[in-house]
Amino acid sequence: MLQGAVVVGGEAEPVKLVVHYPYHYPWTRFEVAAPELDLPRHQHPFGKNLCVFPRGSEHWRRDWLAGDVIAARVPELIRAVREGGETLLAVEEPQGEPYTDYYDFRPLGGILVPAEILHAASGIDGGECTVRLADSVEWLGLLSGASISDLDLPPIGTGAVTVLRRDNQTLATAPDELVAGLAGPSLSCVWKRLAAPPVAKDAAEFLDAFVAQGGRTPHTMSWHGRGPAIALVGLVFPEEVRQGEYADAWVFVVLGKRAKGRPPKPKAGEEERPGHRISAGLVRGMRCGVADLLERIPELAALRDKRVLVAGLGSLGAPLAKELARNLVQELRIIDHDFVDAGTVVRWETGLRAAGVSKALFLALEFQLNYPYTRVVPSGAVIGAAAQGTSDDDLDVLTEFLADVDLVIDATAEDNVTAALADCAQMVGVPMLAIWSIEGVGGVVGRIVPGETGCFHCLELHLSPDHGGSIPVPAPPTDQRRVQARGCADPTFTASAVDLLPLVHHGARLAFGELCRGTRDGYPRYERDVHVLSLRRPDGALFEPPEWGSFELSVHPDCPCHDD
Repeated sequence: MLQGAVVVGGEAEPVKLVVHYPYHYPWTRFEVAAPELDLPRHQHPFGKNLCVFPRGSEHWRRDWLAGDVIAARVPELIRAVREGGETLLAVEEPQGEPYTDYYDFRPLGGILVPAEILHAASGIDGGECTVRLADSVEWLGLLSGASISDLDLPPIGTGAVTVLRRDNQTLATAPDELVAGLAGPSLSCVWKRLAAPPVAKDAAEFLDAFVAQGGRTPHTMSWHGRGPAIALVGLVFPEEVRQGEYADAWVFVVLGKRAKGRPPKPKAGEEERPGHRISAGLVRGMRCGVADLLERIPELAALRDKRVLVAGLGSLGAPLAKELARNLVQELRIIDHDFVDAGTVVRWETGLRAAGVSKALFLALEFQLNYPYTRVVPSGAVIGAAAQGTSDDDLDVLTEFLADVDLVIDATAEDNVTAALADCAQMVGVPMLAIWSIEGVGGVVGRIVPGETGCFHCLELHLSPDHGGSIPVPAPPTDQRRVQARGCADPTFTASAVDLLPLVHHGARLAFGELCRGTRDGYPRYERDVHVLSLRRPDGALFEPPEWGSFELSVHPDCPCHDD
């Protein structure tokens, strides 16, 4: 640490500075603090360090010395902030300074605030709301300090504001799809609007700001639970979200109350109050509307109007379905008759908590919680199975699932099933992607567009050496690396997930391009239709790097499906 001062302009009193060096200097940057200065921007309100560097690590050079940086930047920074206006705009980075970034949140969870709640709270000075948790309330108790844990893995959780009220009148509710994934208890919460972000170092000061603005005292709040109990308080205030742009931010104070026993010891510097049994912690409020999610993926905005059918939810189909769900496709229809075997989790989408569960059902529930703005319709139908004593067969399911769909994705790795799906897609004029691995040494991703490309049978012929082999594919390993795992009815290939995921990611890009076709500024579309991945040489050695080949899917001259 170094201490000194710098003269700003013609001021008589120099500004005192403290330079803090990290252990890993010069690999990481030092910080310059002005402990007696109080700037409205570009200074941490609590640590008092100045924004002498932009936030990105690319703005740091290892040969910089504190004296040179201070002389060149600190006086200009202080002068520009004090003058403000165009002077400040000309020198600062074009980004906002969200005040909530300064607060000390323990990262055990947060509370989602959907766009409907944010909009309804605008201009309202306060009221009540309901917070619904995803599962247990235990993590909130830990945040409040109501319980003390030395666990290496403390409980985590999340929740959402589901109802906003004022004077017993409902102002807004959260979308049904967001609420559907929350299975935990509901907590009553009071909230209050503040004119500015509280200059508060901890939750206790937050609570003081709430009470000072006319909010309820802790003893008049709604408490959840017996014995150790918790209560929630919401504070709403404007913060800068982009340069010069302000919007409401939500921060929650979770209070913990001990029912009996000795009160907790006061923290360093805290005044001891006999009989005091209430402690507090801060919880992030997080914006989670569709517009907030789309900000990071603007090229995929067209997916909000698209419906996709994914058949086959194994090690290729499950992560591909996830890519569609988390990128906000409107509706995802998923089909697989199989369950998750415990041994498959080494390359399936989720771990052992899915063991024994229907693949389609598990993913539907998982996506409902994590990607609620995508509607998921699961089915355990067996495609290609003959009806046994019933009037229903897979055609009924496919007819329903293909209605109004924009894209079909086959990841079943079963030629006969792929052919059946391709035939159905061809009849209704829907584009289709077929994706499969070749024994873990590579694989194929093919796009079939009715009226523009060849059909699936054309693709099979192009891949076949007996019909010219115009599209070469990697040869399976000579040792036929297959295993019949104990308890599994069918042998399977041996390969890790990392050898399969390149096919998933490439399939997702092909799907995005097809779904965004014809949209302005949408995700780009590949020109060619068939993409072949080669990961390994015939001797098992890896290609450096993996090789991709791309081909057009033309009508094959031997395909009977195109015979006039």
